[in-house]
Amino acid sequence: MPFQACSTSRVASLSALLTLLNFIPGNAASDPNDEKPKEAFVKIFNATYRDGAEKWETGLNLKFHDEPLANDVRVGEGGLVRRISYKQKDTIDVFRNREFLENPASANNLPAAKLSTTFDEGSATLLVVHGEITPHGEKLNIEAIREFPVNEESRRPGMARLLLANFRQGEPVFLSIGTMDTFQLHHNEKREIFLPPGESEIFLIHRQNSKTDYKRQLTAFHFKGDHNYTGLISPSSEIPTRPSLRISDSNQDWLGIRSSKEKNSE
Repeated sequence: MPFQACSTSRVASLSALLTLLNFIPGNAASDPNDEKPKEAFVKIFNATYRDGAEKWETGLNLKFHDEPLANDVRVGEGGLVRRISYKQKDTIDVFRNREFLENPASANNLPAAKLSTTFDEGSATLLVVHGEITPHGEKLNIEAIREFPVNEESRRPGMARLLLANFRQGEPVFLSIGTMDTFQLHHNEKREIFLPPGESEIFLIHRQNSKTDYKRQLTAFHFKGDHNYTGLISPSSEIPTRPSLRISDSNQDWLGIRSSKEKNSE
């Protein structure tokens, strides 16, 4: 019995100590609602394959915190840079705009895809929706590609950084950029390359009908030193079987928004 009484006394003392510690500043559990909101920047691109669907049927709506982020962005189109405010990890939902037009109430509860991610304060992220859209349904994914800032190992002073990502299904595509040797990218593959500032010719090569029949798309792009670019390979909006290359040059957009933010905070 003395042992039992002593044990009970110790338990009571420990309980009182824990209760006291909960009132000491810095020991109370943090409430997410008390956190100061953080800001980041996002931009979207619709890289889906339209399998028999009309172009108007490919429009996508994106929501963050149940607030509209982009509306009716169709295949091959990109949205404007948006500033978002968040506290912790959150979800971006993708909806078919066609479903929203037919029944707004049900569309709000039936996202075609969603992405749960954490943004870093002041970062810039490109949100790419890819997959397939048909007249009767869809199979979509959404991926986040960080554009700014980049890691130290992804910086080359005076050089332009180009991150290539292939969202076109099927056989790999081949690229020839500037004086680099031709290389290939498979579906969902990414590759980081560095280019000297100035204009570079870009050949996007793909196979059509046979293994020896190549179609080339030629463009020239002026790269700036110490800038980051994202090259998105996706199905063409007009001819879905043909690959298309779009270079996301968001440097000035991000700089403009950040500069405006800094001025407003002064």
